[in-house]
Amino acid sequence: MIEASSSTARLAVVISHWTGHRRALLAKLLASMRRHDPRAPCSLCIVVNGGDIAPLKAADIATPGGVQPVILNRANHGYNIGAWEAGWRAMPGHDAYLFMQSECFIRRSGWADAFAWRLANDPGVGVLGEAVMWDRMSWDYVKLATARDLGGHWAAPGTNPIDFYREELARRGIPEGAEATHVQSLVLAVRGTLLERMGGLPVGETYQEAVAAEVAISRQAEALGFRVARVASTPFRFIGHRQWTPMHQAAMRWRNHARPYLAPLKGALKALAGHR
Repeated sequence: MIEASSSTARLAVVISHWTGHRRALLAKLLASMRRHDPRAPCSLCIVVNGGDIAPLKAADIATPGGVQPVILNRANHGYNIGAWEAGWRAMPGHDAYLFMQSECFIRRSGWADAFAWRLANDPGVGVLGEAVMWDRMSWDYVKLATARDLGGHWAAPGTNPIDFYREELARRGIPEGAEATHVQSLVLAVRGTLLERMGGLPVGETYQEAVAAEVAISRQAEALGFRVARVASTPFRFIGHRQWTPMHQAAMRWRNHARPYLAPLKGALKALAGHR
């Protein structure tokens, strides 16, 4: 069950929501939490990026079991990981923290228990998620694969984003390791003791820094002697994400395939507009 306080719950669920997204997304996530029994006691915290301007109130939402969650309305800073960093610090004393975005949805009952039980019975695991990126891939391979997949089309011309992520790890003093394996920051469970040892979650100011922070969480966990893993043998078994549905992924594959062909067309259209 979802609890109003952390008196007996050892797992805290921390949801990040940005006011630039429709509040209906958060409502749908909470509705799915009501439909599917967590099968483990857990506290609830909702962190609203942009809530300093458009605050969320308890009366605005229907929560599982009708409990009053901790709601943090804050400035829009640090993306989802910045919100999670604020959330876990507002919910001290838990054994683990299950972070998720408001674009997530619960797929089946036992979702909270799956994370809590795995962490309780697999002591070497420090970070759990629903999806793992670049699993056991070397940094050099990931760089080559990224260049192939994106076709050289990224924000800073002449640079590969993988170089930036590695530079960010070095700047933070986090060993990159031989492999780039990391848990995606869509759904992320982290031990409370590990968060303490890490000094909290890394927070990025820009989008690129936020992506680098996602990588940094897993790399720092492994540097501290913990493993990172997917909670189940298949991705998105218990908690899904709207950007990772089959339909959305098909659209993303089409966009990546079409990007090299669309770039010259966009340039021609800009040139044409300049002659008008």
